[in-house]
Amino acid sequence: FSSEALRMLLPMADLGTNRQLNSFMAALQIGLRARFGGDVTHLQTTLYSEPEAESSLRRQYLVVFDAVPGGTGYLKQLVTPTDDSARLPLFDAFQLALERIEGCECWNDEERDGCYSCLYGYRNASDQGDTSASTASEVLRKLLAAEPNLTEIETLSEVSIKGLMDSVLEAPEGGPVGGIDEQQPLSAHGASSDVVMDSFCLG
Repeated sequence: FSSEALRMLLPMADLGTNRQLNSFMAALQIGLRARFGGDVTHLQTTLYSEPEAESSLRRQYLVVFDAVPGGTGYLKQLVTPTDDSARLPLFDAFQLALERIEGCECWNDEERDGCYSCLYGYRNASDQGDTSASTASEVLRKLLAAEPNLTEIETLSEVSIKGLMDSVLEAPEGGPVGGIDEQQPLSAHGASSDVVMDSFCLG
């Protein structure tokens, strides 16, 4: 089926460990639920990588995809500013996630680094040992601090995966920021789907 997806090129310096990645993925789900004010279980995540041309390195991506055929428009909303001066709603989701994590009852408990009221409810039991409120907070704060440096580019292939020091945003020429970029096959939960990709670089 065809649907919508947001493809994030991951900065391995900040999201290169299981702990960082699991913590961020759980935080993202918290932020999406808070941003849209309800059930967002149709917005699912998967990871994939592809080889870097003329290099032994691989480009690592986190994909948030809409499991509803045709898409619900939620992901399009996340990467479409409401006006020229507005922040991307995706950053609203990051901010809301940070507020909920640091506002949770477990935040000031030295014996806990997350709980089912915040992050643990969004990860499998096998991933909870690598899910951390303090790590999620650190990653979110770095992303939010980089927001003023967002730069629109033509394609993610322009981004060097050796650095990823600046935050950049990909959109098609003449289209809205974060607009639909391409279609390509994606294996999601064992099923092959044609997924429309919006591309975004975190760094």
